Parts: sequence; structure tokens; C-alpha cells
Amino acid sequence: MKQYQDLLKTIIAAAKKKDDRTGTGTISLFGHQMRFKDVHRAFPLVTCKKTNFNAVVHELIWFLRGETNIQYLKDNNVKIWDEWADEDGNLGPVYGKQWRDFNGVDQIQSVINDLKSNPDSRRMIVSAWNPEVLPDISFSPNENATNGKQALPPCHTMFQFYTLEMSDDERIQAFCLDRSRSPDRYSTDVYYDVMDFCNDGDLESACVLLDEISFPTRRLSCQLYQRSADCFLGVPFNIASYSLLTIVIAGLTNMIPGDFVHTFGDYHIYNNHIDLAKEASERKSHALPYVVFNGEGKDLDQIEFSDFDLIGYRHEPFMKAAVSV
Repeated sequence: MKQYQDLLKTIIAAAKKKDDRTGTGTISLFGHQMRFKDVHRAFPLVTCKKTNFNAVVHELIWFLRGETNIQYLKDNNVKIWDEWADEDGNLGPVYGKQWRDFNGVDQIQSVINDLKSNPDSRRMIVSAWNPEVLPDISFSPNENATNGKQALPPCHTMFQFYTLEMSDDERIQAFCLDRSRSPDRYSTDVYYDVMDFCNDGDLESACVLLDEISFPTRRLSCQLYQRSADCFLGVPFNIASYSLLTIVIAGLTNMIPGDFVHTFGDYHIYNNHIDLAKEASERKSHALPYVVFNGEGKDLDQIEFSDFDLIGYRHEPFMKAAVSV
């Protein structure tokens, strides 16, 4: 995936040394943006090294359920939050709590409601940055969790959704792609009728048929602002997670997933990852896979691991690196 490898090369070439909370030290830059176009067609899962898609799915389900105890993750062999939980597995009011209950507001459900009723709104924003529960830096992450504060302040701080009407041609292309991947989702008769109209150049009549089967008319995109980005270990996970979130929310609101835009504040490579990042930036990259989401029509709390299929993921070997706590 060229955007990710170019990101690593940019940091290695131009970044300045900078101290950090963990004491490890980084090379760091400020302010960058990547765009991953049409995550419906190609899912941006880093291919120069293996990214654990199963862990991405389980963590996202955990977020969407509003959970903040790591037991669900541990039950599914996901260990990415273990270092920060207290002895009871609690992390304090981290992402899931803020997404589903930010001072009494279910932000995710509110966005879903707006997407259905007012899809041109510019206010479809979810924030995880809640000053009321930010950790006290004089305590450890585990102590903060025990004290009812966030074990860590959110790195991915807020995200916004944006929708546009698709043209007739875009809509038909999306329909053909969906049917090629999930033939049982649409009847053969409907498919051939749509194709007949397309072959006659009558896209308007083809789209009337798509209306009859409630095929989406809009494309949904998402932009994330990430205040702090660990570009070797964390960013591949973040790209996949928010691209997957875009696919899920599109599925729950009858839209086609569009672009994922990833905007950074402080983006960095830890000093003990620099050599690994150099290697990753030069490795072979593969064609991107795609994801089929089968959870349309479900409530947020009903989404489960079996609703996701990752198809065609080819990658270079996994690269192990130490996490800075």
C-alpha cells in the first residue's frame, strides 16, 4: 500500500528527534493527510507486513458495543489493550464509552439517525476527546483506570462522516461489484434486467430497477483526526479500523462505502522501530483485498465477527515490535 510506505519514508527522511511520554523517544513530524479511495472496492489493509484483521474486527465490535473492559478482547485472543488495563481488566471511560455514552449522548446512534434522516448534514461527528475524563499524568494508566479516568487519552480523537448522491453510472458500477462478490444477494433476473437496460444505454431505467430493490443511492466517506500516531505499529491498525467502521456504518444506513481520509497531528516513529520502518517501507506491496459486510439490518449491539469476510489478503511476513507503554 503505497500511501503507508510513503508515509514511513517521509518520516525517516525529514522527521526531527522528539521526546515522548513513554521515554522511548521518537522521530516526529506534524500535520499530514492520506486518502484511501473507495474502500468498498479495495480495503486498505497494509500488505508490506501482515496486519491482524481479526484483531481489528474484534476491537471495532468492542468499541461499537460501548465496552471498556478487556474481557471480550481476551476471550477472542486480542491482547492490544492488556498493558493499560487495571487488575480487573478495566480501562476507564475510553473509546467505546465516549462513542456510545458521551455524558449521556449515544454519538454513534445519533450519527446513524442523521445519516438516515439528514444525510447532507455537516454535523455528523463523533468525539472521543472528553476533558472531564482525561487521565491524570501523575498516575499510571492502570491507576487512572481504577480511579474512573481513561487509562490513556484517545489518540484517534474525532471522526466525521460525509455523504454524496451517486451518479447513475456510479450506482450501477457499485451494484455490479456487489453482485460479483455476493451473487446470492440479488436475483439473477434483476441483474440481467439491469444489464439489458445498460446495454441499451438506458441507465435511468436501470436505476429504477435498483430503486425497486432499495439499492443504495449515496456514498459514505469518513475522515479521522488522529492527534498522535505511532506510524509503525498503530497506524496500519487505525487505517483498517476506520475503513472498516465506514463499511459498517454504510451497511447500517443503506449506503455504499466511499473514501477514508486519515489526518494526523503528531505522527512519529519510535526510535526502537526506525530500522523496522525502513525495512517495511522498502518491502514488496501487494494488491489490496476487499471486505464483505453481512450485518445489514442489524442493531449496533448485534454486530458480530461472523458478519465480516476478508477476501484476497496477500501480504509480506509479520514484523514484531515492542510497544512503548
